Amino acid sequence: MSSNVSEQSFYDELTEDYDEMTSYSTRWKSVTGFVEKILEHYKLNKSVDIACGTGIYSIALAQAGVKMCGIDISPSMIRAAEKNADKSGVSELTYWKVGAMQNNLNWLPTDHDACLCMANSLPHVLTEKDLKATLNNFYDIVKPGGTLIVQLLNYFKIMQRQERIVSVDKGDDKEFVRFYDFLDKDYLRFNVLRINWNETRSADYDLQSICLKPYTYKYLDSVLAKHGFTDLQFFGSPAFDEFNPDESDTLCIIARKLQETG
Repeated sequence: MSSNVSEQSFYDELTEDYDEMTSYSTRWKSVTGFVEKILEHYKLNKSVDIACGTGIYSIALAQAGVKMCGIDISPSMIRAAEKNADKSGVSELTYWKVGAMQNNLNWLPTDHDACLCMANSLPHVLTEKDLKATLNNFYDIVKPGGTLIVQLLNYFKIMQRQERIVSVDKGDDKEFVRFYDFLDKDYLRFNVLRINWNETRSADYDLQSICLKPYTYKYLDSVLAKHGFTDLQFFGSPAFDEFNPDESDTLCIIARKLQETG
């Protein structure tokens, strides 16, 4: 299992290639489509994006007029997010902060309309203690009746089928292979192989790895309810496709924080 330091190092090392590896520019259309659908159903004026990476969801929401705070464990990712926000013209609507989702976030106001945790970030929380702290943070960040949005891969299918390859992506002169090693029923090793092709078509490469916890929809359904979230909805993508446990690649969860009772 990885510590906060190794997780931070993992993403600090990936920052330079992260937007190319995750196809930031081509993902933009699907991310803005997700934002449009969210804003059709939920009124968001002020929200938090935890494990924001280089900021694509925060920036898309800010462009729609939502005041955003983006938090990530990697200082390099936060610097990249700040640059992306500046390029997109939303610096005045975005605030960026280094922090781990399981650590104390009581410096944040508690009146946010929504908390987002996207891009398969939650599986980096490896222990029940840290998951409890993380979900408590999610709960505290949003006001009563506020919205929680969590997106991760469909680990029910991945574990059932033992699917090792996450993706193979090609940039201008680099290739990125993301794949799993199955350690046991409770943990995966997530690997990122970066291949750098030179002019003679020979290649240099490096491999980075980190441990993940493969949370399934059944487990998250139970644990989110225990932490005060209700009206859970499960979708097969951020485009709100129907979730099929045996077929969907992605799991997107939308839930509501219980209203306070007098």
